[in-house]
Amino acid sequence: MKFLISSDFKVMRKGEMVAADEKAGEFIYETGNARDASMGQLQEIAKANKIQIGNKPKKDQLISKIDEALMNDQTVAEQNTPTETQKVEEIVKAGIAAGKNDDAMLIDIVQAGVSFKRASKLFKQVLEAQGVRIASKDRNTQAGEILAAMDFNPQNAADVEAAVKEIEAKVKDTNAKQALTAVKKYAKEHQIELPKTVKGQRGVSGFRSKVFDWILANPNGSVAELKEFIASMEKPESIQKRFVGIYDLVHKFHAKYSVQTEASETAAA
Repeated sequence: MKFLISSDFKVMRKGEMVAADEKAGEFIYETGNARDASMGQLQEIAKANKIQIGNKPKKDQLISKIDEALMNDQTVAEQNTPTETQKVEEIVKAGIAAGKNDDAMLIDIVQAGVSFKRASKLFKQVLEAQGVRIASKDRNTQAGEILAAMDFNPQNAADVEAAVKEIEAKVKDTNAKQALTAVKKYAKEHQIELPKTVKGQRGVSGFRSKVFDWILANPNGSVAELKEFIASMEKPESIQKRFVGIYDLVHKFHAKYSVQTEASETAAA
């Protein structure tokens, strides 16, 4: 039987599905398989859980007494089914291996029985814990280190754009908009005045502006071409669909404007 032990050596739960958070100082004690535990750990477990071990017992005797006491303790809650976090961890691991996008994995999480309200939060936590995503705090910290190394003191918009590209390239899971946010935060903290032309920008060379530029440049294109362009920037289908309605509106406006222009030119002729 596996037992989850807290950082203060108290037994928290038992069962085949218990899992320890090493960052919180937790660990697993398994009855019948505790030879690798140190005498210090065993003594602390016995003390914290009020297990009588006698005076100076040998290691095998100590393990035997702890095993017996824990197995006979009916007050410890059992966990023989995965927690929501464990479910999400498995779904994310399998989803990434299968190349699924965020929306598809979130659907899998909800279908596994996790409420929609908790799904997004747990999904974000697991992605960060597995190193797939980076927390905003960590992103800003890394960006700050990069800017400090650059001796960041921009004289014009080009200097800011260069800093954004440097952060985007070196800090994983970071796009241009997030990089610019980090730059602004760093500038504010260090009382650095950014060029006025940049202060109101939503992003430098941002994804949305690239899509809008493509739409305006291709008013007679197809939805498939639009999706292909967005996919080339490694964006999932869910993002591609967001711009289809806008593109349809551009098509209608362009068609109407073209007809009016032709009619005016014919009348003038």
